[in-house]
Amino acid sequence: MEKESLELRRKWVFRCRSRKLHLIKKPLESSEHVFLKAFVWSLYLDQYPNLMVERSIGDRYKPDVVALDESNLRPVFWAEAGQVKPQKIESILRRFEDLHFVIARWGFRKEPLVDLLQKRFVMDTRIQKSSSRIELLQMDSSAHLNCIHEGNIQLSHEFYRLIPVWPT
Repeated sequence: MEKESLELRRKWVFRCRSRKLHLIKKPLESSEHVFLKAFVWSLYLDQYPNLMVERSIGDRYKPDVVALDESNLRPVFWAEAGQVKPQKIESILRRFEDLHFVIARWGFRKEPLVDLLQKRFVMDTRIQKSSSRIELLQMDSSAHLNCIHEGNIQLSHEFYRLIPVWPT
């Protein structure tokens, strides 16, 4: 499925391992942002079968992709696609201990955000005591062309990198 054909539609349907994900592309939202959410969903679906995309959880922030605990009260997985401020990440990690947090970005490049976050986390005792895990997911800029076929997501390791941010 080519990117250009998807951009003409607002409603996109992705499939992965017999599951379907319906996403609505907002007028000011980039296609890349929609693809990142779909890729995060497909990559972590086996680990977190109850993943939800763009669902409010009653927090001041709305996660791009989230999985809740068995009581449906606290997030155990949270992903942000694209740009995210360090202050937002710190706020989320301070309030939700033992969280698996993923930052998804386009392109394979050195991310100054990784070094910045590591320095900030070393200084924050609340994050140090937590057993949260933070990862940077980098998607190859051609992943949407090579890993989505007729709406089916089939991620190959050559099109993404997972970089541990915390703990290092």
